[in-house]
Amino acid sequence: MAETKLTPNDPVEPELLQQLETLQAARGELALQMLLLEQDKVRLLASAHAIDEQTQRTFEKILVDRGMDPSTRVSIDASTGKLQAIGVER
Repeated sequence: MAETKLTPNDPVEPELLQQLETLQAARGELALQMLLLEQDKVRLLASAHAIDEQTQRTFEKILVDRGMDPSTRVSIDASTGKLQAIGVER
């Protein structure tokens, strides 16, 4: 039995319409999940920024309390607490 060729005037089969609806719903759910992830990302970035600012203020306080320029690059030995300027010859 030969299959009848459909024309542009023939309606789309209900099964295919349902499949399209299901796919669109899945796409919408993915879009919502992406939005939620982006919102979490923004919150995490804001938290990281606040931590970076507090770290910078802490380093500046350490330097200023010792009479050093707050833009001086230093490393701090975690076991002794000693400062060493970075890029400065002794």
